[in-house]
Amino acid sequence: MGDIDDWTITSAGNGTAEFGDDLDYELSLPYRVSHNRIIEATILAPDCKQRVTPDDSVVSITKDVTVTGGPLDDLNLLMDVNITKIQDSNIWEYSDVSNSGTIHMCVKVDLMHETIGSISFHETVMKIMVDMTSNFIVGVDTGEVDRNTEDTKAKTRFDIKSCHCDENAACISNVTIRQNGQLRVCLQPVSDEISVNRVVSFVMHQDGKPKMDAIADGNPNALTSISSKRDATVVATRMVSSFFEGVTTTDVDVTGDLYLGFKNRNLQEGRNLEEQVVGFHVGVQLEPTEVTFRELPKAIQGKGNAGLKAIYIVLPVLAFAVGISFFAWAYHSSRRPKLQKTYEWFVKSASENTEGDGVW
Repeated sequence: MGDIDDWTITSAGNGTAEFGDDLDYELSLPYRVSHNRIIEATILAPDCKQRVTPDDSVVSITKDVTVTGGPLDDLNLLMDVNITKIQDSNIWEYSDVSNSGTIHMCVKVDLMHETIGSISFHETVMKIMVDMTSNFIVGVDTGEVDRNTEDTKAKTRFDIKSCHCDENAACISNVTIRQNGQLRVCLQPVSDEISVNRVVSFVMHQDGKPKMDAIADGNPNALTSISSKRDATVVATRMVSSFFEGVTTTDVDVTGDLYLGFKNRNLQEGRNLEEQVVGFHVGVQLEPTEVTFRELPKAIQGKGNAGLKAIYIVLPVLAFAVGISFFAWAYHSSRRPKLQKTYEWFVKSASENTEGDGVW
């Protein structure tokens, strides 16, 4: 069946539309597809999700494959429209005003693996305008809208989803991580047939620069562990101090690579399907580190020399009290006129200074 890279499917040009009683089919779409692949074609509603109602017989499909001898074969999808059923289907739109209708549908082509299912696919939304007055002969606009081009490397299977997760490997949102907090990332393939063989790298970036390699060349550092739980590979590490430097912090981006492969090794070896390297990305929001600011005593924080002025005020008051006590004692003890005058001068001088700026 070829290797993993040979799952190509591309459009080979615009489709055609022609209606008539003597025609085996009315619509056609050409493709180029990888050689010797299982091809599945389906008609869907315009959203490329809902099935056609009332059933698939509204538009039946014939696959016409021409082998070219090269890596790509020619595929022509031939579609026969049931004129009676389509007018009651969810891909038909009728206008009373113009007595016309529009076939609006999605044509999906899948390249299939025997056990895995669809490996790559192509979807084309077609809109065909039909003139009902012309015996269902068409004025056609086959403009195509290519919603999802071919996936030549089977990314529909070899893909990974990554998320923050809890201890049970369940994805969680709105996660913020504090200093020394644990970052836990779950990596899980989108297909049940695929498993994570090994995680190659897990790099933590801040401000656009790599800051820590939690895993390098498949080897986790001393703070990092790799485990498996609920079909997910869990990488757990610590948010170290260097991510929280400064009063403000910026968020962290995690990028990495891992190898995916088939769970069934017999299938992998038998089909020559090699493991694939896939990248992943997770954003990490950090919780700001709390910075404690302590106030100094107000006497020291005040403007100018307020603290010193407080000292200058207290000392003269104490000196004044001591002086008054001394001279009062001397006055009453000696009662001499000279000491009396000195005492009166001291009291007057001390009173004048304390009423000023407090400096004696």
